[in-house]
Amino acid sequence: MTVPGPMTLLKNHPLLASTDLDQVREVTGKLWAKHEVAVNGRKPFQTLVNCFQTKDISLSYVDCPTPLRVACASASGHYMVHLNLGGGAEHRINGNPEISDRGRAVIFGPRQNLVMVARPTRALIFGLSPEWLEKALFSRGLPESSSPRWISGFNTRTGRGHALRRLCLQTARDLDNPASLLRTPPFFAHVESRLRQLLLDCLQESAPGGEQRPPIDPGLGRLMTLEGWMAEHLHLPLGIDELAGQVGLSPRAVQLAFRQHRGVTPLEFLRTLRLDEARKRLASGTGLSVAEVAGSLGFTHLGRFAGHYKQRFGESPAQTLRRHAGP
Repeated sequence: MTVPGPMTLLKNHPLLASTDLDQVREVTGKLWAKHEVAVNGRKPFQTLVNCFQTKDISLSYVDCPTPLRVACASASGHYMVHLNLGGGAEHRINGNPEISDRGRAVIFGPRQNLVMVARPTRALIFGLSPEWLEKALFSRGLPESSSPRWISGFNTRTGRGHALRRLCLQTARDLDNPASLLRTPPFFAHVESRLRQLLLDCLQESAPGGEQRPPIDPGLGRLMTLEGWMAEHLHLPLGIDELAGQVGLSPRAVQLAFRQHRGVTPLEFLRTLRLDEARKRLASGTGLSVAEVAGSLGFTHLGRFAGHYKQRFGESPAQTLRRHAGP
């Protein structure tokens, strides 16, 4: 049986550690999708799976030192993003070849046929329910998973793919830390939103031609209405897709409107609103810590929050807190 090692992730969320192929197929079939699996070669089968789940997403760590062949026909269930930490696999998704390794992720979704030949592998699998993603794909003008143009893989060495891989790894590590703010539902909601947005950005970057529909200019009045709504909802997990949905426009239209009228991206504008609110709260003498203030406003990385804060105000959050601390 596979024993958790020093590099094992999500140790606080064990799902199974087994040498029974039938048991693993039954348990993981409920988690991801029903499938057939067979051992490639003579090496004895063993695997370990840890899994953290919310209503809409899952993050799983898989350590399988046994080469396998997995087949899944017309899958249902979640979209799955395979982020290899070691080893790799050859995939055929609706007949199209893909490779997953440390530098490339593979995404597999409902209504697709999959054949995967995997070497001994350690991986994180980011699972996402189809309801939100399919609506977001349509909003961004991206192909659905049954389309011949479906994006089945993307680069994780640079850009958004690298950021997604890094955030998945950091999230898995933080979930193993009993003191992490990530273990509180409001804070995790912001991380979940960021994971979703990064995945959509990866698919957007990988799509041939990107979004085809011309954006609609919302006008300055509509933009100011959105800005007012943002200022009143700074505590919510807001990404570009949520902002676009609030005004009934495409994400690209909202991005272009902010660039044209404000000279920044929507998320840069949102960050400035949150930094200003953080300063008010730190100076108010409420007794909240820097971490609590940052977490309540969706800053999921304290180091980056402190850097942006100092750049804007010329002092660290801790300095602001000390200057306004009570006697």
